[in-house]
Amino acid sequence: MEEKRSILSLETLIPIGLVVILIGGVVWLTTMFNDIIYLKRDLADTKSALTLQIADVKNNLVSQISEIKSDVKEVKQLILDQK
Repeated sequence: MEEKRSILSLETLIPIGLVVILIGGVVWLTTMFNDIIYLKRDLADTKSALTLQIADVKNNLVSQISEIKSDVKEVKQLILDQK
């Protein structure tokens, strides 16, 4: 009788397991790198949006300050006119 040898033995399972582990590690690393790239893009978009918001707030404050200055000038002139 011929001995039937199985393809899967201790000698073949260990290398197959190592290959599967390596492939899984490569897939995991690729996923992590992609997540990092998307995170960087999101942070850049958030930074640009915040920069625009800060510029808007600054412009609003500057216009409000100039309005207050003109109001103060008007009040000073009214006080001087009453004297």
